Amino acid sequence: MVTTELERIKIGKLQDQNGKDEYVERLKDSFSKIKQYEYLELDELWKVMKSVLVDEPRKVCGVNKRTNVNKKDNEWWNFEIGYKMLKVRNKDAKMRAKEYVKRRKNDIKERYDKRFSDDFRENQQPFWHMVKKTRKNPETSCKHDTVADDNVTATEYTIDDGNESGITMDEIVKALKRRRIGKAAGYDRVSSEMLMSGGGIVASLLCHLFN
Repeated sequence: MVTTELERIKIGKLQDQNGKDEYVERLKDSFSKIKQYEYLELDELWKVMKSVLVDEPRKVCGVNKRTNVNKKDNEWWNFEIGYKMLKVRNKDAKMRAKEYVKRRKNDIKERYDKRFSDDFRENQQPFWHMVKKTRKNPETSCKHDTVADDNVTATEYTIDDGNESGITMDEIVKALKRRRIGKAAGYDRVSSEMLMSGGGIVASLLCHLFN
């Protein structure tokens, strides 16, 4: 029998102004580090952004943990690991078993990361659909738009790579505001609340990503 702990971020704290302000401040600090990744490939850039968008709410909001027995998707556990664990009789054998488990977990993580990267472009479609509904002026450049949101000016955090954008900051902010809250996060663990509470900073990141 396999017993695991599942983590769920207490995302409701982002509805509180103090929690939201702390989240925005943490994003500001992280954003300055993200700028150095502006020349990464699309999938690599999203991995960095996703890491920030999930890690910062965890620090601000905390998590709920619940025990899950016989979890089917713990793919790192298989018969070979169980057999090795049963044969542990001394320190050296135990260390070898731990190393095997670590390698197995890393293999699964790499496979899931690759699957997400392969599916990323397809997963953009729902967001793009909302963006297209709000479009008014497709000629406007992203770097020339300024959207004030919760005392955060989006333009201040926009990555200017010198290229004309196909989507404006205003359009992204409108699309974010139309997202429904309270829905469970998807495979990437980025929820609507994480995106919406980030205000202009998150909008700027998405502007760079989609352009």
